[in-house]
Amino acid sequence: MANNKYKNLIGQKFNLLTVISENGVDKFGRKTWLCKCECGNESIVPSTSLVKGDVKSCGCLRGKNLITHNHSGERIHSIWKGIRRRCNNPHEKCYKDYGGRGIKLCDEWNNYENFREWALSHGYRDDLTIDRIDVNKNYCPTNCRWLTKQEQARNKQNTLWVKYNGELKSLPEWAEYLGINYHTLFRRIYNLKWDIKKAFETPSNIGNNKFLTINGETKNLSEWAKKYNISKKVLSNRLKKGIIIPDKIYSLKEE
Repeated sequence: MANNKYKNLIGQKFNLLTVISENGVDKFGRKTWLCKCECGNESIVPSTSLVKGDVKSCGCLRGKNLITHNHSGERIHSIWKGIRRRCNNPHEKCYKDYGGRGIKLCDEWNNYENFREWALSHGYRDDLTIDRIDVNKNYCPTNCRWLTKQEQARNKQNTLWVKYNGELKSLPEWAEYLGINYHTLFRRIYNLKWDIKKAFETPSNIGNNKFLTINGETKNLSEWAKKYNISKKVLSNRLKKGIIIPDKIYSLKEE
């Protein structure tokens, strides 16, 4: 029984191939399609080869930019292939966030050797990922750079931006700056509906070695508890509840 997702591919584009019409079944029982390549030639391709990206052109790419290099095992090559899939293959899971909204791979980078040369001359390392400076523009030399995964997270289309004490930062940046886990901050603000001041100023994971600065004086939790003659447990509980004003922390009676 034919797979419904292969039922009608007419008009769809897969890499350099656009499906023109059905072309029957091949000798292996696979449904095939007549496709027109960007170079102008036509070819007959099975459904699975189109959808999985096994066939990318009428054959005009063979011997040019896909096979002549000896770098197919490199991480850079895998990154390049991933970009092409995101931009060109409607059946790729994340296509809607890339090709589906008009993001393309520039003509120069359709040749892998060009992409590789740019990568190696612009700071590529195995611990970095490619990032588009403007998330609404294409993959091209003037709009791409190499960043750590943490740096790249700050540049995502859905990054949350928060203004605190007159300064605007992404939530991941605030988490790093404050020393509070990102997911803890997200939960406080968007699930628990805490205001920004409480979410940012309430310490998390209070422990013996947690250092707190109050009125310009820095001590660990044990030292603060001893100074104000309350137990460390009580102090920890009050801080977790968001009681951060010094006179309230220490003037309340023991729980």
